[in-house]
Amino acid sequence: MKRMIQNAALLFMVSIALVSCGSDDDGTPTTPENYNLNFIFSHNWDGESVSLAEYTEKTYTNAAGTLMSIEFMRYLISGITLTNANGETTRLTDYQLIDLDDAGSFTLTTTQQIEEGAYTNISFNYGFEDTENFGPTYQDLNTANWNVPELLGGGYHYMQLNGKYANSNLDITNFMFHNIRAINMADGTTMDTHIVHNVGPVNVTGNTTINIKMDISEWFKSPNEWDLNTRFQMLMGNYGAQIDMNANGQDVFNVGSINIE
Repeated sequence: MKRMIQNAALLFMVSIALVSCGSDDDGTPTTPENYNLNFIFSHNWDGESVSLAEYTEKTYTNAAGTLMSIEFMRYLISGITLTNANGETTRLTDYQLIDLDDAGSFTLTTTQQIEEGAYTNISFNYGFEDTENFGPTYQDLNTANWNVPELLGGGYHYMQLNGKYANSNLDITNFMFHNIRAINMADGTTMDTHIVHNVGPVNVTGNTTINIKMDISEWFKSPNEWDLNTRFQMLMGNYGAQIDMNANGQDVFNVGSINIE
C-alpha cells in the first residue's frame, strides 16, 4: 500500500510538470523576449578598407582602368523587413542617412525591438521605395539637402558620390555620381529603382548586430563597366545612367558577421 501511494504521488508530480512546461506559473504561455536590432555598415574598395581618416587622400582604380578619388559620399538605408517561418512580414519604419564623413552614422539601431525567433529573411532597402519617396516628408533629410528637385521627379536621393578622376587626357576632372529613381525627361515618367538587399535567415536569440559591407568599386564594375569620361556629371536626369546604376548596385552590399548577445 505504501509503495502504491508513493507511485501515485510521483505520477501526480510528473503530470503537473508536464502541464506547466512552456507556460508561466499561472498557466499562460511564455511571452517571447524582444531584442535590439543593429546594422553596422563598413566600406571597402574591392576588399581594401575605405577608412574615415584617409579615404579622401587615396586614389583608386575602377574597372575601366581609370584613376579616381572619393571626396564625398552619402547614401540612404530604409525599409528593414523581417520575414518569419509563416511568411509573415514585419516592416520597420527606421531609415538612416549614412555619411562617410560621420562614423556615428554607420550604425543603424532600430527604434522598435524585434521578437525572438527564427526569421527566414531580414532585408533592407537602399534608398526609399516609391511609396515613401516624396517630399518634404522628412525634415532631417530636408535639412541635409537630400531632396531631389521636382523637375527631376522630386522625392529624395538614394546616393550622392562625388570625387575626381583622371580623364582620357589625364586632366583631373570632377565627377558627380548621384543616384535617384530613374526619370524619363522626355515625358516625365519615373521608375522606382531602389534596391532590396537580403541578409538571409537569422535566428534571433538575443540582441542582434548585422554587419554589412559596401564594396564601393562595384558601382563602377558590373554588369556595366562605368566610363567616367562619358558619364561623369548630369546623371540625375539621365534615364539610362540611372538604370545602369540600379543594375550595378545589386551586388554592392555583402553580409559580414552576425553577432547575437
